[in-house]
Amino acid sequence: AWEKLGTASVSGTTANTSWKELDRATVSSGDTLDTSTFTAKDNMMILCYTVGSGTVHPKLHFNNDTGSNYAFRYSGNGGSDSTSTSQDYFRIQGGISGSPTQFSVSNVVNVSSQEKLITSHLIANQNTGAGNAPTREENVGKWANTSAQINRVDCDNGQSGDYASGTELVVLGYDNDEADSGTNFWQELGKDELTSASGSMSKTIAAKKYLMVEWFANADGGNNVEPRIRFNDDSGSNYANRINRDGTGEATNTNQSNITTSVTDHNTDEHGIAYIINVSDKEKLVISHSSADSGWSSGYSRRETVGKWVNTSAQITNVKIYNNNTNNLGSGSWIRIYGAD
Repeated sequence: AWEKLGTASVSGTTANTSWKELDRATVSSGDTLDTSTFTAKDNMMILCYTVGSGTVHPKLHFNNDTGSNYAFRYSGNGGSDSTSTSQDYFRIQGGISGSPTQFSVSNVVNVSSQEKLITSHLIANQNTGAGNAPTREENVGKWANTSAQINRVDCDNGQSGDYASGTELVVLGYDNDEADSGTNFWQELGKDELTSASGSMSKTIAAKKYLMVEWFANADGGNNVEPRIRFNDDSGSNYANRINRDGTGEATNTNQSNITTSVTDHNTDEHGIAYIINVSDKEKLVISHSSADSGWSSGYSRRETVGKWVNTSAQITNVKIYNNNTNNLGSGSWIRIYGAD
């Protein structure tokens, strides 16, 4: 699916596999955020962005099933796992007060004869401002139905507050043997590839509500690389993040001049991908995962980051990845940016 991102439209062969929009739903108030029935696909990506009025708890239901047919395992802010079985929903977040904004990305394997397996990552912004780090949650789970594919998704609120204006649910999908025509959801907005060593790489893009940023930082045979991300060339103390290395050592950083995307500062290549909700009058929320060659003494190999850029007056129109030390990113480093409204 990924190599076909950025093709404006496709038709006719299995080479056209990529994410298509299946359905979306919006709400200006209340607790209900439901799609209509859509054409089922083997693979699904669910983007759920909620704006809270009071305490909200986004929960997924499939095919309007509210029976005890869900089970999940979850962890908040790097804490110990908890499990829950025979539930009537799949958990995205356990409920946050203070009128938060929340953004989650969930992936589902949607095979008719198998239980539907789900992975989900969420960032929640309970308190605004760069002095307050966001929170995060990781969830894995299943819907135990083995007789039908998912063809409807609900992301309803399970707490005493309400969803406010701007709340939206977008469902993407593709078949393993995708052969239909249509427009891909994730359109390439721009890319930058270094042909010689440089301290940074960046691209100015059209403003889009949803962004996906992928990058590769080449250590070039020995340079220390520590990739960081900035938006719209803002180097002020307008970022905050929460990070975790290899499943241990949760840490927060506030009033920062960037969002830390690197695994560590060392002489190893790194690769990462980030999903961003990019609403003009809201803080920009980022979910990032990165990995590195662990062939050095400290042995770190992956990082999970959630972060935010606290600008509430403009959308992101420039993305920069730069090396946060005196060395350069090596030739062959690249950044690719995709987006959709």
